[in-house]
Amino acid sequence: MSFKPVTDYIYNGAEMLSDPDGVFDRLRAEGDVLWSPSMRRWLILSRTAALEALRHKDLRVYDVFKAFDHVARLSGAPLDDLITVSDWIPFLHDGARHKQLRNLFATVLAEIKEPYLDAYAKGSEMLLAEMQAQGGGDFASQYADRVHVEAFGRLCGIALVDRAWLAEASSSEGAVDFAVSVPALIGANARAGALLGRVDQIMSRTPNNAVLARIGHQLEAAGLPNTHETRVEFLASLTLLGRDTLSGTLTLGLAKLLDDHGGRMTSAMWPDPKAMTNEIFRLTSAVQIVNRVATKPVTISGQTIAEGEILMIYLPAANRDPSVFACPHQYGEDNPAGIAFGSSRHLCVGMPMAQKSTTISLQHLSQFSAIIAADGCSIGQGKNTRKYGKLPVLME
Repeated sequence: MSFKPVTDYIYNGAEMLSDPDGVFDRLRAEGDVLWSPSMRRWLILSRTAALEALRHKDLRVYDVFKAFDHVARLSGAPLDDLITVSDWIPFLHDGARHKQLRNLFATVLAEIKEPYLDAYAKGSEMLLAEMQAQGGGDFASQYADRVHVEAFGRLCGIALVDRAWLAEASSSEGAVDFAVSVPALIGANARAGALLGRVDQIMSRTPNNAVLARIGHQLEAAGLPNTHETRVEFLASLTLLGRDTLSGTLTLGLAKLLDDHGGRMTSAMWPDPKAMTNEIFRLTSAVQIVNRVATKPVTISGQTIAEGEILMIYLPAANRDPSVFACPHQYGEDNPAGIAFGSSRHLCVGMPMAQKSTTISLQHLSQFSAIIAADGCSIGQGKNTRKYGKLPVLME
């Protein structure tokens, strides 16, 4: 019988939100791959173990839809709208559905990449100019939450009032989190229903938009029905995915820079934005957790994982692994790339667009004489997609 390294760590949501590095450093002192009886799953902390787990053919995606069904049965609260939106998110699937969605997203993103990036740059300049005119503001709600929706909305001919609503409402918080609560899922279902309803209205008002028409053609090419309903569902998921991940990257990235520079970033302090982009993703890890389930006994970094056991891969821990990164918590242009976008068959197809979008944002931010941290910041409550809920700054 193989030795099973057990940790007595008990998940503390507040501590994980406020000081994940402290939690991971303490856990890493116990080992790279640990069994948590309290969470009934393996904790994966090192970069080597994380890459092994992400690439292993016998470790499959955790079926979040079973959890949704279980909660719905226990609570009597239907989660139909949450399930509908989640069904279009590639990383929540495996097998044929994952391949179908991955190909669909890859094709659509490749088609819209250049016009999207142009719209992103224009939207970024507009949002930052509005903040600068006020002397600053909440970088989270006034910029990071809005910039993806602003770009995609411009591309699809969506009215300004609808873009603002989508930016505020498109959040996955509480939907696919570890240790999720019934009230959080019910709230996420309500938001999903409102999102689907608003996108339905938007698409009914913009039936001749060229981008939306091309999305319909790509649905057909992927073997999916090109109906008003499926276009609504796909557009809602695309809005949600880009908004959450970019908002997390941008808020966590700017907060990290401000912390490292005494709360004040001047234009002279900024490294080259292009060289900095990969480090922003490594150090922020907006997506915190990736879960896998063993379909048969497997070995990860010398530890035997039994069939049916769950692995919780902590991406931020892997991305600050001291055995790989000389200064794991600091920026370093010569560091190897992090794994914020996953790996192997589940490598995020949105990675190139997200990288270029982030570089645009960093270039625009670096042009300010100074960005200064202000009082009142607060971290969001999402356990899987991490971001600042509020990040007040002054701008000169």
